[in-house]
Amino acid sequence: MLIVYCDNEPLYLEVFSNEFSDVFEEDELLLYTSADCIFNDISNNILPDIIFMDIDLEDIRNGIDYAEEFLKLSPNTKIIYVSAYIDRFIHELFLKNTNVPGFLEKPVKREYLLAMLEKAKKQIRDDHPKMVTVSFQNIISKVDEKDILYVESDRHLIKIVTEDKTLVSYEKLSDFKQKLSASFALSHKSFIVNMDKIKSLNSTEIILENNVTIPVSRSKFRECKELYLEYLKCDLLTK
Repeated sequence: MLIVYCDNEPLYLEVFSNEFSDVFEEDELLLYTSADCIFNDISNNILPDIIFMDIDLEDIRNGIDYAEEFLKLSPNTKIIYVSAYIDRFIHELFLKNTNVPGFLEKPVKREYLLAMLEKAKKQIRDDHPKMVTVSFQNIISKVDEKDILYVESDRHLIKIVTEDKTLVSYEKLSDFKQKLSASFALSHKSFIVNMDKIKSLNSTEIILENNVTIPVSRSKFRECKELYLEYLKCDLLTK
C-alpha cells in the first residue's frame, strides 16, 4: 500500500522512519514536511491508501483542515491523525467530516501503531474485497478471501472451502497461500486457516466458528499460536 506521513518536523519524520522501518517493509512509505506537497501529488492522481497526518503543523491550517481537502480528491484514503496535543483538537477531530480510523499520540508507541495500521488496512480491505482467482479445468472462478474458511491440500489438488461452496484447483498449497493476506495461517502442511473464522485453538486442532475441526501439527503449533495471538491482539486494540 502507499502510505504517507506528514509532519512539519523533518527530524521527527527521520526518527519515526528509522524506528518503524520494519513495520512498513511491505508498503511504500513517503514522508512529507508540507501538506501542500501531498495535495499536489493527490491532484496528480498519486492517491495514498493511508495518511498519517500530524495535526499541529504550525500553519494557518491544521492537519484536520488539510485532511478535508485531501478527501475531496481521494475519498477512499484513510486518515490517521498524530499529535502530542490530542486534547487541544479532540472536539474538532470529531466534528469534521473525515475518513478516520483513529489517532495516535506522540511519541507513537509500536503496539498502537501496529493496531491502528491494521485497522486502517482492514477498512480498506472491507471497502475493496480481495478477490482470489481459482482455476480448474478451464473454469476460472473468483472468491472473496474473507469468505474462505480454510484451504486443504488433497493429493494434487487444493480445496478452497467457504460456508456455502468448495472450489478446487490444481495448485500447490504454498503457492496459493501467497495470494492470501496475513489473516491466514498454516496450521498443518496440508491446511491453511482463516484466523478470522477461528473459535478456539489448541496444540492438536482448531475449531472454526461453524464447528468444523482443522488439524494442527506439532511442528506448526507454536508458529500458528503466535500468529493467532498477534492477530487477536491487533483485533482487540482496533475495536
